[in-house]
Amino acid sequence: SMLTPVTLTKINFYLQKALDSKYLFGGISVILIGDMFQFSPIQRGLGKPALYQAAVMLALGLRLPNNAYEKGAKLFTQFKMIILEGQVRATPAFNKWLSQIRNTQVEYPITTEWLQQLNELNTEDFKNNNVTWNETPVVVAGNAERYNFIAEKIKI
Repeated sequence: SMLTPVTLTKINFYLQKALDSKYLFGGISVILIGDMFQFSPIQRGLGKPALYQAAVMLALGLRLPNNAYEKGAKLFTQFKMIILEGQVRATPAFNKWLSQIRNTQVEYPITTEWLQQLNELNTEDFKNNNVTWNETPVVVAGNAERYNFIAEKIKI
């Protein structure tokens, strides 16, 4: 969901080149994981469709912004979709905690008690490798914070 069609096209191209193969993605298996209805790609000022939207446009016969977008959308249609029936990596306790903010019947689902359960990360946590970036749930208010967080994560 956070990948552009152009990026998928580039991944295919570079894997074919690196592995000297004409097969899709150089002949290796590629798994795309995401929630197609959640976030758009992390790119400032993205005015073009994300991967899923581009594939839908292609299926509807609509014009895509450029050739790389069309190639990426076509590549995406080659993948087999497997729907996961539930939260796979979270514990029942985490799901219970997270369900509080998903409750649309409550006007203010995020309470002080809920926020106090969040642990604040600092630079020492990462310097000492006390936590792993890829396994750390991070709460942000929106896409701007998410973009900045990921940009800083890449620097480390």
